[in-house]
Amino acid sequence: MVTLLTGQVIIPILILVSIVGLSFAYVGSSSTALPSSPASHPPPSQPWLGISAVEVTPKISEETGLEEASGLLVLQVAPAGPADKAGIKGGTNLKVIDGAEIPIDGDVITRIDGNTIQNLDDFRNHLKNKQVGDNVEFTLASANNEIRTVNTKLEARPS
Repeated sequence: MVTLLTGQVIIPILILVSIVGLSFAYVGSSSTALPSSPASHPPPSQPWLGISAVEVTPKISEETGLEEASGLLVLQVAPAGPADKAGIKGGTNLKVIDGAEIPIDGDVITRIDGNTIQNLDDFRNHLKNKQVGDNVEFTLASANNEIRTVNTKLEARPS
């Protein structure tokens, strides 16, 4: 999808970005045109967690009942991937938010290795130096605000 500014109307966008073997979706509005194609996947030798996620916006926070509009909402988890093995859950209850269907009942990543994750940049900055085989600790909030911590080992992206 592409963001279009038509008069004073801003059309919502959905941008997919792939970083450190994870797929992220950003849902929001913008007044500048952005590319519509997702970034290419990293090569198999880069670490892979096996999730797709979206930044938690105020609207997503409101729909999910989360106390804060921060972190990354897990949309999907690759079967038998590192996130799946750790028990990280994607969502199934779809809601339309800013023009995109978002499964709002997945886990929300709030911390990685004890570091607060407010947004995609925090997530990316924390994981950029990780390697295949590194252990990572995730603090998660579930849709009912239950907090739990899981550990997983980053794997190479399957070919």
